[in-house]
Amino acid sequence: MARPEANSEYDPGEGAQKATTKVRMRFKNPLMGPNAVAVVVDIRSSSQMLDDLVASGSPLDPYIDLVGEMKHTIAPYTLSAACKPYKFTGDGWIVLFDGETPGAVLYEFTAALSACYARHIPRLLGYLTTRPVLLGLTFGIDNGSVKKLTIFQHDEYIGHSIIIACRLQAAARDSADSYVAYVSEPCFNEYFATIPSLRGSDERVKLKGVDHVVRCKRISVAVEATAA
Repeated sequence: MARPEANSEYDPGEGAQKATTKVRMRFKNPLMGPNAVAVVVDIRSSSQMLDDLVASGSPLDPYIDLVGEMKHTIAPYTLSAACKPYKFTGDGWIVLFDGETPGAVLYEFTAALSACYARHIPRLLGYLTTRPVLLGLTFGIDNGSVKKLTIFQHDEYIGHSIIIACRLQAAARDSADSYVAYVSEPCFNEYFATIPSLRGSDERVKLKGVDHVVRCKRISVAVEATAA
């Protein structure tokens, strides 16, 4: 099989740059208020793809390149003090936004990451012996207070919203949509309900470690020219 050429060039897009410009003008102190929005993103079937590359003796570079392109997509948002990529999980990120970030910017962030993935996943698929059944990105989103603390000289954040966002992302993994976000109902009502043409379907999910059923909204993230 002829292997695709690497592509290290990626323009995060004018839309992302405009969005971060607006946020940069509005906020000065990141995550210092009582409210923050936690956005958790995960690459579907990442373990299967990595196992396939290792088993076939292929380099891990195509997966690393995909992660790198996603990092470049996140980077323009970090120019604003309102966004902090808190943690890389190996197959995704936990990203924290200031609670005053407009819902349109939060949605555009999910769409920008999804579009990046759709453009670059074909190169990785060209190295695999078996195409995964589930491809795409899943997101979990919640808002609430977070507290910063230092552990082993690293900034860490704790908060119920981070836990719920992680659990929501995990619940989204079995969705039929390639690019989907599970948003807690209060967070959806505060940030996304007023966005024109954006509709969320009602879901009731049982989350790991949570002793009650959580009401959330499932949002299908629109991606132009989806490749996966």
